[in-house]
Amino acid sequence: MSGERSPESIQEDIAQTREQLGDTVAALGYKSDVKGRAEERIADTRERLGDAAGDAAAKAQQAMPASARDGADRVREFVQRRPVAVAAVAAFVAGVLIGRRRHGGGLAAR
Repeated sequence: MSGERSPESIQEDIAQTREQLGDTVAALGYKSDVKGRAEERIADTRERLGDAAGDAAAKAQQAMPASARDGADRVREFVQRRPVAVAAVAAFVAGVLIGRRRHGGGLAAR
């Protein structure tokens, strides 16, 4: 009887079918998780943009003339050493500009 199969053969077929069914269910679950896939794409895009921004900043830094880099470094150091003074000057300048706007544009309008 060539049509009969051994119990081991049947069990192997069942195990293989279960594995294929499990893979199919997992694939369907992934496809139906639209929110999860969107979050994955957002995370990937953020990572790529972060990498691109870092690359662009590095290229800009390299393209910047040495004198401009030195000046920017000096300004950064000054601000880091005197943050309160810089904030006070910035607040004063903002107050003067706001005052001029409220009172008709400053000296030129008088």
